Amino acid sequence: MTNEDDTIITNDEHIEMEEADISDTEATTADTIKGLREKIKQLEEEKRTLREESAHAKADFLNARRRLDEERIRIEERVEVRYAEELVPLFDSFALALAHNEDTTAIDKKDITPVYQQLRAILLAHGIESLTPDKGTPFNPEEHEALSIIETPADAHDTVQQTLQIGFRRKRSTGEYTLIRPARVVVGGSSVADAA
Repeated sequence: MTNEDDTIITNDEHIEMEEADISDTEATTADTIKGLREKIKQLEEEKRTLREESAHAKADFLNARRRLDEERIRIEERVEVRYAEELVPLFDSFALALAHNEDTTAIDKKDITPVYQQLRAILLAHGIESLTPDKGTPFNPEEHEALSIIETPADAHDTVQQTLQIGFRRKRSTGEYTLIRPARVVVGGSSVADAA
């Protein structure tokens, strides 16, 4: 029996050893799982951080590209305005030549008119419009420059009475206008004696 008792003891010891191994394995597994969970949490945090950094980098890139596009448009608009400023005196010269009937023969007008129309078409193609306010148009200081005031009835005060020189403006990509040169006009008003 001793032998059997030894075997039983040995089996008990063996069971205890297995239980101890299982406990150690469970502890080790629990530690491993805990470590893996911490690692997963750390990796998720890194992933979130990288996504945020990526989103910020993408936003920065898009903002930089938008600013570059806006700057390119502003430069193009400045070049267009400068171009128009150089062509406006030429336009004035043609308009003046066509307006003076007594100084121009029919042949001269026939030669000048197509060039004048071509110049006007070029200006329009670049978004440049002429400002020629009609008589009675309300005076607009943003588009008109008053060179003189003439006495008019009260209902014609602060209105354009005559356009002395055509003005020009350019339509920008935003739909707003850039004034190249105001229309130079005579404005209706009251006499100095009436004002006193």
